[in-house]
Amino acid sequence: MKIAVMACVEMIGKSGINFNHLADIPTGVTPLVSSICFQMHWSQATLHPPKDHGSKASVEGIVFPGDSIAICDDVGTSGGSLVKGIEIANAAQLNVMDEVFVLMDREQGAREALAAVGKSLNALYTLRRALTYYDDGGTMPHNKYVECMEFLDR
Repeated sequence: MKIAVMACVEMIGKSGINFNHLADIPTGVTPLVSSICFQMHWSQATLHPPKDHGSKASVEGIVFPGDSIAICDDVGTSGGSLVKGIEIANAAQLNVMDEVFVLMDREQGAREALAAVGKSLNALYTLRRALTYYDDGGTMPHNKYVECMEFLDR
């Protein structure tokens, strides 16, 4: 976890953006974002669809209209959950930073979906890079590597 935290802190830091809160899209990345926020003394927010119980809030955390947030998720696939998070933040009158951060871009449309709403995707890794790493290291059968790359090229 420590390596992932430091890698994310470096990625976000290199972007040069300033924000009030680092927001997660629950639930896979929530522990990582919590650790990042703890390490960096950043405020955390959580974006989720409205619930019909509890506070019924779509944004958890101490946030106020006009605050700026950077969004972080574990993977970007189609971009649907990322765009939904942006919509939730916009509905709460939060200022979403132009870059959205993910650990892994699965290269299946998230980048394009974010571009359609005026945001860019910043990923630590792409699926192609991970697959190539495992293929080069001999830890993945080469025929599976080829099959995965052909799938991504569709």
